[in-house]
Amino acid sequence: MPYLEASGWVFPWGSQVAVGHGWVVLMQFLSFLIKVIAFCWLLMTIRWTLPRFRYDQLMDLGWKRMLPVSLANIAVTGLVILLVEAL
Repeated sequence: MPYLEASGWVFPWGSQVAVGHGWVVLMQFLSFLIKVIAFCWLLMTIRWTLPRFRYDQLMDLGWKRMLPVSLANIAVTGLVILLVEAL
């Protein structure tokens, strides 16, 4: 969890809320559990809603569609970095 340290809640603007160690451990555990449940739900939702692809369809999607998009993404990102550093 953001701002949660061993002593309690510590905020960047200087304020602090002291919390017992047991409560900190419980909040960290609950935060982890919520994240795991959310990602499991997301993956199961994607799995249930999208059609199943055959192997040749996956290869076509990867090589003919996703690879050019990813290479364009790398080129645009590099160009943006160069332009930002030049300013």
